[in-house]
Amino acid sequence: MLTPTSRRWAESRRVPLAAALLALLALALGVVTPIQAHAAVNPGIEVTGLTLIKSDRDGNNASGGLTNQDVAKLSYNWDATKTTVKSGDSFSINLGTYFKNLEYPISAPMQVTYNGQLTEIGTCELSEKEVVCTFSSKVDELRNAGFTDFKGAGMGLLLITQTTTASSVDMTVNGSQTVSVKLPGSGGISGVAPTVYTPFKFTKMSSVINSSSTSMIWEVNFGSDYIKQGLANGSSPITVDGATRDTIVITDTLGAGMTYGTDMSKWFLMVRNSAAEPNLAGVAVTNAAGTDLNNTYGDFDMSVDVDGQVATITITGPLAAKTNYKISYPVTFTSKSGKATVGVQYGNQASLNNSGIEGEFTRSYAESFKVTVEMAAGFGGFEVLKSLKGSALDSVDVASTTLDVAVDYTLPGPASAYTGWSAPGTLNADGMSGSTTMKVHIGKTSTFPATFPKGTVVTLSEDTASASPKPEGYAWMTPEFTVGNQATSTFTIADQTSTKVSLVNIAEPAEEPGTFQVKKSASGAEGAGTKDYTFSYTCSDGQSGTVMAKGDGAAVAADKTFAPGTTCTVTEDASAAAIDGYTLTAPEAQTVTIGAATAEVATAEFTNTYTRDMGAFSIAKSVQGGEDGFAKSAFSFTYTCTDGTEGTLSVPGDGTAVTSPRLPAGATCTVAEDAASAARAGYSVASSLSQDTVTIGKDETVAVTATNTYTRDTSTFTVKKAVEGDYAPAAGDSVKVTYTCDDAETTSGTLEVPMDGTAVDGPALPTGTSCTLSEDAASAHRDGFSVTTAYSSPTVTIVKDQVAEATVTNTYTRLTGGFSVSKTVQGDGAALAGDKDFTFTYTCTDAVTGKATVSEELTLKAGETKHVADVPTGSCTVTEKDAAIERASWNGALSVNGKAVDGAKATFDITGQDAAAVAVSATNTYTLDRGTFSVAKTVAGDGAEEHQGRSFIVEYSCTSVEGDRAGEIQVPGDGSAVGSGIQLPIGAECSVAERGSSAQVAGYDVAIPQAQTVTISKKDETAALSLTNTYTRHTGTFSVLKTVTGAQVGDKEFSFAYTCTDGSEGALSVKADGEAVSGPALPTGTQCTITEDAAAAELEGHTLAAPQAQTVTISDKDEVVATTFINAYAESPEPPAPTPGESPTPGEPTPSGEQTPPATASAPGPSLARTGISVGLPMVMILAAMIGGVALVRRRRG
Repeated sequence: MLTPTSRRWAESRRVPLAAALLALLALALGVVTPIQAHAAVNPGIEVTGLTLIKSDRDGNNASGGLTNQDVAKLSYNWDATKTTVKSGDSFSINLGTYFKNLEYPISAPMQVTYNGQLTEIGTCELSEKEVVCTFSSKVDELRNAGFTDFKGAGMGLLLITQTTTASSVDMTVNGSQTVSVKLPGSGGISGVAPTVYTPFKFTKMSSVINSSSTSMIWEVNFGSDYIKQGLANGSSPITVDGATRDTIVITDTLGAGMTYGTDMSKWFLMVRNSAAEPNLAGVAVTNAAGTDLNNTYGDFDMSVDVDGQVATITITGPLAAKTNYKISYPVTFTSKSGKATVGVQYGNQASLNNSGIEGEFTRSYAESFKVTVEMAAGFGGFEVLKSLKGSALDSVDVASTTLDVAVDYTLPGPASAYTGWSAPGTLNADGMSGSTTMKVHIGKTSTFPATFPKGTVVTLSEDTASASPKPEGYAWMTPEFTVGNQATSTFTIADQTSTKVSLVNIAEPAEEPGTFQVKKSASGAEGAGTKDYTFSYTCSDGQSGTVMAKGDGAAVAADKTFAPGTTCTVTEDASAAAIDGYTLTAPEAQTVTIGAATAEVATAEFTNTYTRDMGAFSIAKSVQGGEDGFAKSAFSFTYTCTDGTEGTLSVPGDGTAVTSPRLPAGATCTVAEDAASAARAGYSVASSLSQDTVTIGKDETVAVTATNTYTRDTSTFTVKKAVEGDYAPAAGDSVKVTYTCDDAETTSGTLEVPMDGTAVDGPALPTGTSCTLSEDAASAHRDGFSVTTAYSSPTVTIVKDQVAEATVTNTYTRLTGGFSVSKTVQGDGAALAGDKDFTFTYTCTDAVTGKATVSEELTLKAGETKHVADVPTGSCTVTEKDAAIERASWNGALSVNGKAVDGAKATFDITGQDAAAVAVSATNTYTLDRGTFSVAKTVAGDGAEEHQGRSFIVEYSCTSVEGDRAGEIQVPGDGSAVGSGIQLPIGAECSVAERGSSAQVAGYDVAIPQAQTVTISKKDETAALSLTNTYTRHTGTFSVLKTVTGAQVGDKEFSFAYTCTDGSEGALSVKADGEAVSGPALPTGTQCTITEDAAAAELEGHTLAAPQAQTVTISDKDEVVATTFINAYAESPEPPAPTPGESPTPGEPTPSGEQTPPATASAPGPSLARTGISVGLPMVMILAAMIGGVALVRRRRG
């Protein structure tokens, strides 16, 4: 990038250096032409407004103070309206002590605007120190025609020759009038700064030229460290240690209009300077003729192989680190005159070892005098500088060739609003737009001889067919317009400013007509490659037609031929390219430039990328009935589509719609709900879909509603009576059996069960309910019998689609005297009693003696009856010992002859052998000790706060003395514990696991905990379980790939900013090295907008077509959405050239951004002071002058 100082150096080296070389050669040959004698000065002609501005050699203003050997621009006004000016009158300006004309001796026309045209009325002659402008007889002719407005302005470029500390300098007007002219900046003229070492890169440079130049010196400047780095990774790395002999090969390509010098002794290699010798003036070390000129810096060899316009330069020697080198060689001009041609752009390019390291430069010169037009406030103008390039430039008669430039303009307001101003050329009917033409000469700055209101938009165009004379042996290519640094021919008029426009004409050899071809590539749709595509074209020569091409990439030529340089615009028929089911963004029209028949055929390449029309469907779940938590869980749906796509969607039960992935339009998908995900323990479900088959439409989402209606499952149980033993039931004989259930309503009741074995149904109960059965002892008693009761199962569990059956068996035993004791065990804990022995003690009292017998014991098992006979009359008391068992509580009850007794003892009378025996019944009711468990659900990871509001299904399976029991629990995700709702016997073991489908959340992966086992160990205790789900958000990202065209950017980093819909924002730095840089991990569904920092991407010397921001959507897990940003750079026009005879200010870079310190050979070899250009002639002065004695004629106002 050029710094402010480097710009000054670059500007100081541009085209107007030609003046210096012209003067230099003139002095060397002793052919300086003496200035003619002054004409008579007319003191009535006023010369005023003398102003000095720092400038470059093209007349572009610069800021700051002046330095010796720099260029300044002198502006002045002249006015002859207060005197009668006649032929032979003149006015003059003497430049004084510190300045001389940049180019001299030269002459330039003095003009005024007359009848809308610039009219020459005299000549300005420039000598070293003076400008004398003399009027011709044309002034008498105009005065006699009534014209009196003889006044104008001039501008001349001056070379600074001495230093001073004064703030102003004296100049002399009209031979006697001393005028003090203020110096720019803070005043004074400073000396040249000392030379410093700044590492070169690899650049081209040349000496300045002018109208008398027959030759020119070209240079290749390079820094050792720079080329070492550039060659390090190639096939020819170099050492650069000052001792090792390295070899480098430079390929130099000379542009049109020049030929290489054949005297190899004039091709030099020079050590320019180094970090160790920063003030070195430059030492020539060898030449291409094989002569060593200085061995102080090692033994160097140089060879040159010239093949037409290409020279291969081979350098071998001990290149040293931190050292700058220069190669210089002469060329001569191939024009008919053998001299440099005004306005021609002479170009040269060099490359190093096929490494990609290149440098190039263009040198030209133009006439230094320009006409300006007086501009009133609110008005401005423009000027056109025309130059020439191309391989046929020597065939052009530059001096006499002119081309018409068309001027189209649009005023900021109606022309009638500008009093006293007349619209140039033809004003259109709208009163605001118009057109005119102007003649423009190659190598000259042509000023449009009128003004426009500020804000006027002007568009220039050039019709090469208007060239006069007509081209012979060559053809004009499309002209190139530049305004500022932009390639454009449109600009806006500024207030009292003359806008500078550059126009380059390109001359190429006339060639046979050529044609163009169309190449079509198509992808993304079946049959796209074999489809026929239609293209229409219109060309700048008026021809038009159509071309048919298939999408297989095969080129098809147009059916006509065209002159080289013809442009044709090719447009595809987008409607004919359409394919059903696909979206096509038709490619833009393309413009091709026709080459010669022998050249590569111009190709218009079109690529059609078809994008499948896509749509989707969505599923929303509606839950009817069931428990509150059902709607908070997720349901699983499968889909299978005719395009082969299939998958699963997890849909919440709260009515939130879940959308499928994008699917091709026209595809048909069958949707089905996973029955397992819809199942809920204890409930039947009726599932329905609003539609089970959907057809995908473009950019549509087809809505499907799934409804689940839940109904509680119920069943019942039956009880039947079995009678065994000595008792025979009579018809209608029955007993009462009670039941107590653990459902939510704690249902209970009594069944009247016939003793004939008929089963009696219990009530309808929810599945999973357990009921405990108990027979009413009184209803089972039969006089003269003892009875024991046994249960096939003391509890029954309600199961869907099944009827639980229970049998209650009564065994009756006939009483034969004494008494009997029967043991009955019941209750839900009866099974724990197993084969337990129950011990009873009895004591009888003899009614006669009144004595009690010794206490005796009876041992019975459940269901047994034991008799005690031969008991004396009297009374007996029976007591049961402690019958406690583990894990259950018990209650004992005694009855005598079916009648319950109070307390733990049964006392009864023995009435004699003939009386019925007394039946003592002992019933132990065992109630299981029970506990329960609870489950707490927590969620962790991504989206935990959101997932806490969900409900999760936890399934359990328990094993206990009561058998197996299973069910499910609806548990919220907020960490609160939810009881199982069941009471389980102590020792019950339960396996608890979460149902996986209830944990699924669209857009997340979930880690579900392993099943847990819990044992009920304490009575009335709730064992607590905790299950944690860890969610991981599905994420993806995007990547940014930077591609650059039109410039070398090296390791430059480009800055990008991104903002995303999830709140993420940040920046990325990306190099144009082919490596994509990824953004952060982002949740799926996130949309991000990526924007390049266009200001940071700018390159000095280039214009940038910055890419637009891009928006991407992260759709799938682990997806990386790739974006590519292409920066298209275009080179800006070359910066201004340096002052002839001067070198850059120390530390200032060359046009390629490098520094070229002054060079003066201290060994044999040519040297050109302060330019680094060796010419072999010692010079005391570098002479150049330019002055614009410019006649400005203010347009009459009113």
